[in-house]
Amino acid sequence: MPRPTFEVKTKHPSGYSKGPGLNAKSHERGRQTESEVTFWSDLENPWRIRCLYCALALVFIRCSLVHEALTHQLGFNIYPLYFFGIPAIAGVFLTGGLRRAFQFRPPVYWTLFGLWLIPAAILSIWRGGSVNLVTDYLKTDLIMLFVVGGLVVSWQECKAAILVIAAATLTTMGLFILFAQKDINGRAKIEFGIVSNSNDYACHLILLLPFLLWVVLSLKSALVRIAALLALAFGVYQVLESGSRGALIAIGGAIITYVLSTSGRKRKIAIILIPAVMIAAFNMLPSTVVNRIFSFSESNATASAEALESSRIRQQLLHDSFVDTFYHPLFGVGPGQFSTAEGTSKTPEQGAGLWAEAHNSYTQASSETGLPGFTFFMAGLLSTVLLLNRVVKDSPGKIASAEIMNAVLCLRIAIVGFCIAIFFLNFAYTFYLPTLAGLTMGMASGTKWLGQAAPPAAQKAEATRSTAHSRTLSKIAQK
Repeated sequence: MPRPTFEVKTKHPSGYSKGPGLNAKSHERGRQTESEVTFWSDLENPWRIRCLYCALALVFIRCSLVHEALTHQLGFNIYPLYFFGIPAIAGVFLTGGLRRAFQFRPPVYWTLFGLWLIPAAILSIWRGGSVNLVTDYLKTDLIMLFVVGGLVVSWQECKAAILVIAAATLTTMGLFILFAQKDINGRAKIEFGIVSNSNDYACHLILLLPFLLWVVLSLKSALVRIAALLALAFGVYQVLESGSRGALIAIGGAIITYVLSTSGRKRKIAIILIPAVMIAAFNMLPSTVVNRIFSFSESNATASAEALESSRIRQQLLHDSFVDTFYHPLFGVGPGQFSTAEGTSKTPEQGAGLWAEAHNSYTQASSETGLPGFTFFMAGLLSTVLLLNRVVKDSPGKIASAEIMNAVLCLRIAIVGFCIAIFFLNFAYTFYLPTLAGLTMGMASGTKWLGQAAPPAAQKAEATRSTAHSRTLSKIAQK
């Protein structure tokens, strides 16, 4: 009886093809390029994988605010960021994370932005304050770019990061329920941490909610998708509960991005479902919060006086940030020193200074770090968007394409909503944009090699296992 032959059609656990079958000719398998061999070596590096777990834990902690909640409750800091951050950062340096990261443009520009902060801090109008801010930014915020972008290699790992952020979103919403407070205007806010301000918390959630949307669009379990959809709707309510007008504009931009980026059934469902959710949310909000959200003009007789005064102050701060950019075009007034410059530069004729932050992340960067710093900041942001668009082109046609397209869509929504929201906030020196850039880099790396053949060593091991299996079946058939 002739001996049966078998064709190898297995896949690597990370979703990558093990290459042509045993019957394929040698020239069909071809030689692996150096970059392909390096990719497979990185993918199967056990130390990188261990460090990746620490990186995912670090992302969860930063996005969920768990470390700040623990510090608030315990009264002291147990430093969970150091527990997971040090191994993750070590993995970046020891497993080739920097090499993997710098194959893309975003880390170049974000690194230049971080480096430019150093001379800007040295020449600051208050050197001590700027040096402390820059030190914290470099060691805890900018490093997230390399922790995520340097350790996430495959599409499966990218999915894991997305799910981790989705879990962090649910955790954040849960913490908001536990620790939410109302200010004198009825606006909800969380009582601790870097997002204790109502506007800051709304921006934080605007960035995270699109990752719940990915769960709704991509996971197979109907029960999980329905639960994620309900959580997404409740998250939108929490954003509106903050009473932030900038957040409302950001939500509008995110909705428009989704509608314009989808078609067919998804767009029809969105056109029906989104207005229903927004109407229900506004009906559930306190009347004072609704009144504040829509207080955009003095012509409205019922407009909130506090909201109108806030708008006047923001306009003045925007003007002053342009002035500081004009008079300090090279290094700015120093990272974190706009409020000091604004408060001390006023003449008696101009009135008392406001001693407030710029309340615009873009002019915050330009006035405090100069035009070169602003250029690097914007280049880092725009290069992230361009790299995200490249993921669409590099994505294979039939291999996990729906999941990848949904991820691109949700990441695009997160970037658009966040970039609109920070137009009204001071988020120039935070971990959010570097983390988004790192996730985009991981996605670009993972989708680039998705479906590519494994290196000869992996094919040879698979061939050996398949040959042994064939001989066993042949003996059974002969008997």
